[in-house]
Amino acid sequence: MHRALCLVSAEGALLGLADHGGEGGEEGVRCVPWRNLTHEKEQIKNIFCTIDQNSQNLLFRRDGDAATSVVMITVIIPTLNAGLRLPACLDALVPGAVDGLIKEVIVADGGSIDQTVEIADGAGAKILNVAKGRGAQLAAGAKAARSDWLLFLHADTVLDSTWTNEVHKFLENTKRAGVFTLSFDANGVCPNLVAWGAMIRTQLLKLPYGDQGLLISKTMYDDIGGYEPLQLFEDVDLIQRLVKTKGARALHVFDAAATTSADRYERNGYVRQVMANFARLIRYKFGARPEVIAEKYMTS
Repeated sequence: MHRALCLVSAEGALLGLADHGGEGGEEGVRCVPWRNLTHEKEQIKNIFCTIDQNSQNLLFRRDGDAATSVVMITVIIPTLNAGLRLPACLDALVPGAVDGLIKEVIVADGGSIDQTVEIADGAGAKILNVAKGRGAQLAAGAKAARSDWLLFLHADTVLDSTWTNEVHKFLENTKRAGVFTLSFDANGVCPNLVAWGAMIRTQLLKLPYGDQGLLISKTMYDDIGGYEPLQLFEDVDLIQRLVKTKGARALHVFDAAATTSADRYERNGYVRQVMANFARLIRYKFGARPEVIAEKYMTS
């Protein structure tokens, strides 16, 4: 018998899930609010990332289960003051941790001053303190990863419930990388049109952005040179090298959605934000330095 221990934020978001053998035949679910973790934090600290060396790469082992070798992934999340969005991102990873798909979660933090690090630590993620800059943060996470496959996710991206099914099948193919279908956490014509346009760009131009996630084997990642320490367009730079060296067929698009925050679009207006994004991309294509473009982007 087993008891599932789940970690819940003060706002009610599920942060993690661990499978523990029940005592005396007891089974059930015990939820621990984030605010009440004082005495239990260490018990659930390793939900995602600590693997017993004798478990032969199985994240969870139930009584009677035989240890088998399985392909597993490292999830890498760059963060900077992402405390409000990170819980939902981690919540969506729980099924992957429970069924043994996820070996570890690495949060590469760029100097957060909110609860980002505390939330990540409580959920069992391995935390890296990295100089601010998404490219450098992603590269640091990849360097520290212990799995043969890497899944890069933004902290405000939430994968839908079908993602594990597709990824399990995809891991048999080491010659392709995969991105998810973009969606926004807002309703209406505008967010749907922007997401549709992004998928047209992804399918026709082979130019997905980082908020669609990226699943790639460690071997392929190293072959194309990994992430450069860029302040902006680190995702475009990597994908362009992937397509150039491995071909357009090397990029697969999952049906599973990656739902990302529409905050910037809602705040600035959808048309204005789309035009601003396009203008920045053109500037980058014509040689403008990413750090210069990023200065205005970060304040918008």
